[in-house]
Amino acid sequence: MVLGVVFVAGILASVTSNVSVSTNASESVNVRVTNKVRSSSETKIQERESLRLEYKQEVDGAREEYRVRLGELKENISVVRDEGKRMAIENINTRVYNTNLRWVERWNAVLEKLSGVLDMVEEELGGSGYGDDDREAVREKVESARDVLNDAQLAINEQAGKSYIVELDSELNLGEQVSGFVRSFKSDLKLVRDSVAEAREAVAEAVKALRSIS
Repeated sequence: MVLGVVFVAGILASVTSNVSVSTNASESVNVRVTNKVRSSSETKIQERESLRLEYKQEVDGAREEYRVRLGELKENISVVRDEGKRMAIENINTRVYNTNLRWVERWNAVLEKLSGVLDMVEEELGGSGYGDDDREAVREKVESARDVLNDAQLAINEQAGKSYIVELDSELNLGEQVSGFVRSFKSDLKLVRDSVAEAREAVAEAVKALRSIS
């Protein structure tokens, strides 16, 4: 039982240490799985499965929308007479789109790992040696973490569905307009990053609760 808890804590540490974690399957935990799973927990897991499918749809949709809107980008930067500046703006726009895609993929991988950690916590609770009150206290932490995890997935899905295209009113204040575009993008990323951080903390609390009764 203790080894199971230590293993779960180790997996959590590997997830929280770097946001660009690998999506390879985690090592299995040698614990007995209980057949008594609370309906509320099942519902949250089902919600997560639905959100995972939605994430893929958002990514695919954003890719297609960006491809279509490339013509809009060309039109937007046509107000810039200098060809070098036009190319620079187009490159910035492309980097913003690609950076966004990379981050949502990384964050989605993090949530996959965190979800797996919660699964292992619940599996550990299926073993013998835990009182009903202790199980309930840990399960409450797990269910709370799943809520936070699903909120973070919603934020990632929304970000994944964005296809960033710079909009220019005129050639005046060109640098300021492009800088504003980049600042807006960074602000969007920060909101999602904060949501993922909250999910990590919530999962850490669930693991902590399990360790406290072991």
